[in-house]
Amino acid sequence: MIKINGDIVTINKFPDGTPRINIDVNSIEEYDYDGSPCIWLDWIYESNDEMFYLMLIKKHLERFKNKCELLFESFHIFQMLEWTELKK
Repeated sequence: MIKINGDIVTINKFPDGTPRINIDVNSIEEYDYDGSPCIWLDWIYESNDEMFYLMLIKKHLERFKNKCELLFESFHIFQMLEWTELKK
């Protein structure tokens, strides 16, 4: 699951399977982080496909917003992997 400023990003697919990510960039609020504008992206691992979607989202945001840096909080990924292992 990927969120932008707390809102879940919906990923639709075209009939051929190509991902379609529809983001209204004008409605995304930029926050101040260490003196620079930033947009909060939360990624809670559900599948490997999300890494590609994250790249698409980043490139889309860079077209309309300032420089976009991705900061990962790896505990989300490892927590989900450990939780998945516990379910087995």
